Amino acid sequence: MLQARFPQVPRIALTATADGRTQEEIIDQLDLHEAAVFINSFDRANIRYAITEGQNSKEQLWRFLQQEHQDDAGIVYWLSRKRVEEVAAWLCDQGRTALPYHAGLDAGTRQLHQQRFLREDGLIIVATIAFGM
Repeated sequence: MLQARFPQVPRIALTATADGRTQEEIIDQLDLHEAAVFINSFDRANIRYAITEGQNSKEQLWRFLQQEHQDDAGIVYWLSRKRVEEVAAWLCDQGRTALPYHAGLDAGTRQLHQQRFLREDGLIIVATIAFGM
């Protein structure tokens, strides 16, 4: 109905999980037969998930950042809000720009930190799973 009423307005359909049959149904239902279709793998070479064991996790993190991601942005996950705050402050003390992100922060602060992460080079978000994986 919207396409018929507003034919000049561009439309886009996005999905992260649709199989081929579902993709065709989306195209049919939204009458996107003339639209370009872009399909990409979920495998991203620039995303790495690492778990390490050890006694001094902050020092391990620092060595990892210094050796492999000297000026890069990234997300570091911790289990507790308290550790998120501690590690973000510690990274700042070491000279990196790091911001905490967890459900205990007010919505405005979380939004600001997320926006800064998207806009600033080299910024590290230290987060619980509230940031999303």
